[in-house]
Formats: sequence, structure tokens, C-alpha cells
Amino acid sequence: MSVTFGTGGWRAVIGDGFTKANIQLLTAALARKMKEENAAQRGFLIGYDRRFLSREAAHWAAEVMAGADVPCMVVEREAPTPLIMFAVKYYELSYGMAVTASHNPALYNGVKVFVKGGRDADELVTGGESSGGLTVRGHIQGKDGIYAAALLVEMMSTTGRSLSELYREVTALCGSFEMVERGYRFSREEKEQISRTLMEDKLLPDFGAPVEKVSYADGCKVYFQGGGWVVSRFSGTEPLLRVFCEMQTAGQAAEVARRMEFFLGLEDRNIE
Repeated sequence: MSVTFGTGGWRAVIGDGFTKANIQLLTAALARKMKEENAAQRGFLIGYDRRFLSREAAHWAAEVMAGADVPCMVVEREAPTPLIMFAVKYYELSYGMAVTASHNPALYNGVKVFVKGGRDADELVTGGESSGGLTVRGHIQGKDGIYAAALLVEMMSTTGRSLSELYREVTALCGSFEMVERGYRFSREEKEQISRTLMEDKLLPDFGAPVEKVSYADGCKVYFQGGGWVVSRFSGTEPLLRVFCEMQTAGQAAEVARRMEFFLGLEDRNIE
């Protein structure tokens, strides 16, 4: 079985794709890449979460790195992903690894690889997603919910305002949007049809709102005039089609998502 990375790393069902052989294969490829980039001498760091086989997989990876003469550190106990990312930054390493499957169901495990510099976020002030994690310039190049919560508490303490007061101030300045999220399982034939419809034929439903532009950089993302958007993309970590929609009201967002759902032949199959 091949090891293919998606937007959130590599994840697979334990005992099926997530095996000792694949962990060793992946780590050997990383060691080779580090040597090609003359980054091996700085070493490598591995951390892991509390999932089944995470600790063992971290040790399998460390053995491969040691066999390739790459200095390797292993976090001594289970740790959250942001902590592992921070350790990679703190020790000024070029690469690091977390054995985790993030939000996937319990039968999954996987690997996230951290690269020096992280994602292209040098000009980013702050960014976030619906899970509550925030990426903040000057911190690690990834989401850190605990850090985000600490910043929020600091903001309340410094300003002397309540959370609701701060929220009203932000929405008055930036506007307010509501989001809906949906997830759909599909057959192989349905996946091919959806990919062809959205990514090849570039067909779209009538959303009932004027479209400003469409991006195909990561799935199909439709931007509406006056604000709001809807994106349909296949998950890179589990067999699901994700539909996210953000509009000025929850009702508008639900209606746009419903129209996309109906257009793709997925009505009444939302599992979220």
C-alpha cells in the first residue's frame, strides 16, 4: 500500500495502511530527503499522541532514523501536536514528526511532518478554522488552540472587557458571518462523477446569489458578491466529501449548502 500525504498529513486505518512497514517506509524516505537537503546533521524530533500504536510507531520511526545516522529525539510521553511543532522550532530543526490522526475516528492513526518555516505564512497576522485552532504570526506555523485561548484571556484582562463586548467590537469592525459544515460518504463511482462535475466540467448549481469568482486551488470554492463563500472538497484524511459554507446568516448558509448537496446528488446524506 502506498503512503500518500494529504493536506493534513497521512492517515490510514490501523492494521490496514497504518502498519510498521509503512511507518518505516515513510521515515526512510524522510531520512533520505533530509540527507539530500543537507539537513540531517541538525537532527529530527518525533512526538506522538495517545492513540493505539502511536508510541510504538514513534519508536519504529526513531529506529529508522538512528539506522540512517540521523540524530533523533523522541518526546518522552504523549503530547499535543502544537507542543511538538513548538519543540521543532525551539531546537531549530529542519524536520519533525507527530504520530497522530487528529480528528479522525479511533480506528485511524497517521503521521504529520513539520518542515522548517512551516506553511507560507510569513505575512499572515492570524488565521483560523472551525475547530477553534488559530495560527498566529510569531508563534508556530500551525494551529494552537491553547495558545489562542491564552491570547483571548490576555485580551480580556488587558482591555477589561467581557468576551461578548469584544465579539461585538470585532463584528462591528469586520462584519458577522455564519458557517455550516456538512460531510458525505460516497462510492467510487460517485467520487469520479463529483470530481468530473466540479473540477473538469466546472459545473455549478444556481445558488440564488451572484457569483464573484471560483477557485480550484483546493477543491471547488465559490465566492459570492457582497461576501460569503461555499467550498466542496474531498477530505485528504478520510473518505468524505466536505462542504463548508459561510454567509451572513445561518439560514443563507444552510440554503447554499443544500443547493450544492442537491446538485451533486447527495441530498439527505449529510453525516455531520
